[in-house]
Amino acid sequence: MESQSLTIARLSTLAAASPTTLSAIKLLDTLADYEAEVSLLFTSNAISGDAELISCFYASYLIALLLVGDLNEARFLTQRFPDPISDTDWTLVNSKKLLRALHSRSYPSVYQILQQSQWPDLLKPLVGRYHEHFQTKTFGLLGKAYTSITPATASTYLGPFPGFEHGSVNGNTSAEKVVTERLVQRGWEFDGERNLLLPVNAEAVQHEHSATDGGALETFEDMASLTSLVGFLGE
Repeated sequence: MESQSLTIARLSTLAAASPTTLSAIKLLDTLADYEAEVSLLFTSNAISGDAELISCFYASYLIALLLVGDLNEARFLTQRFPDPISDTDWTLVNSKKLLRALHSRSYPSVYQILQQSQWPDLLKPLVGRYHEHFQTKTFGLLGKAYTSITPATASTYLGPFPGFEHGSVNGNTSAEKVVTERLVQRGWEFDGERNLLLPVNAEAVQHEHSATDGGALETFEDMASLTSLVGFLGE
């Protein structure tokens, strides 16, 4: 159990921690220990504590669950969101939208919610951490599912890379060019004649993923995601 009371400052420190400083599992355990304390700050009819602290806590908790691949528990968590603000607080609303997008395998929507929704400054580092985790995981799954893929398809399922928010990276204004450049940097090959990206060896991808959030914990989850991704890309 955490002996330190939860404050905005404490939550901000947790949300800003890097994966090397605070693993996803440790972050999840820490936040889980705080839920009993936070639950005393509201009833089914009213908020008696700091609404910002409450909403940012539950959003952080949900993202921590997503980092370890536990979408089922994340769904149960949304049922414990405070009734008075569950459907009106934009942080909680965006959190639920993100979870729905993940459940429906809407990859473009996931990136849109992560990058374009209004997240509190406190949560932006954690949202960015999940964005990187989701993109890296999808990158690995694509490498396992396909021997070749077009830049257009890759850009759809990998989303914008950091630095492309304003429309260009190193002078490239096309999302497809940016994705091609970034994936080649990560070991993929590009066949210009056929306009195809050739994924890096799956074992290398898995090794890279194991060094980030989630890691080996998600073996079964990865297999389920791979099956879903293959079906989704085939739709």
